[in-house]
This record gives sequence, structure tokens and C-alpha cells, in this order.
Amino acid sequence: MTQLSGTLSVKKSDGTVRILSQKSSVDSGDTLNTERDSYAQIKFNDGGQLTLTHLTREDFSCSNAVESDSEGVVDHLRGVEGTVVAALVRELLEVEGRRKVSLRATDKSVDVSVIARQFGGGGHRQAAGFTTDVPLDELIERLRSEISAQL
Repeated sequence: MTQLSGTLSVKKSDGTVRILSQKSSVDSGDTLNTERDSYAQIKFNDGGQLTLTHLTREDFSCSNAVESDSEGVVDHLRGVEGTVVAALVRELLEVEGRRKVSLRATDKSVDVSVIARQFGGGGHRQAAGFTTDVPLDELIERLRSEISAQL
């Protein structure tokens, strides 16, 4: 963590949660959570195979946004240094409990269409997606597993 303003917490793979400070480090597999009006600049040390962001229904409501406003976010994530696969997971506004997942590969080392098909979706080698009701934590673990299997 190189800069921090507001509250940022980390959920460890064992389920424990802790508040982070500016000098904190996070491990591969940790999930970072920010509160509204928080800001964090993060340095990834694990190579960042998966760079992912999750947009909730509350995120859309608080910002008066519509689903189409999130178009292009995944392409910005693809630009994070070290990223192999970028993923945007957004909760569908019209169907509670369902998420749309957009995947983008930074190169040809991972075929994201193969991953999308595992969830009933489709696409192309470097751009694919699917809709799911798999819980977020399980979804992230499955994405990481599918990416690792191709590397």
C-alpha cells in the first residue's frame, strides 16, 4: 500500500478481515474492500495474474449510474501492469443475485473464451463474458484457478 485515504480492509483467504494502513501488504488471494470516499493506491507484488473489480447495485445507485456506464472499465483494468486477465464483475440491476462478468486477456497466454464457456458464456480469445449467480468469493477463486490452469 503506497497511499491510503479512508478505510480499506482486506479479507484473507481464511475469512478473517483486517483494516489496512499505508504500510500494509496484501497477499495473493486477498480481497480488498473500500468504504465510500476512500482511496487507495496499491502496488501488486504477486504479478497480478487477475486484476478484478466488482461493481455492486449500491455502487450504481449511489452514483446515479446505469449499467452501460460501466462499459470500458474492464479495458482500463487490462492496462494495470502485470495483469494477465482483467475482469469486471457487476451486479445486474434488473436481477438480484446475478452478475455479469466481462473478461479481457492482455495477450494470447490465456484464452478467456475457454473460461467464459466454463460458466455458460462465450466470446473470443482475448474478450469474453458470461452471466452467473455463483457467489463472488467462489467466482474469484474459480477464475484464478482457470487462469492458472492455462499458464
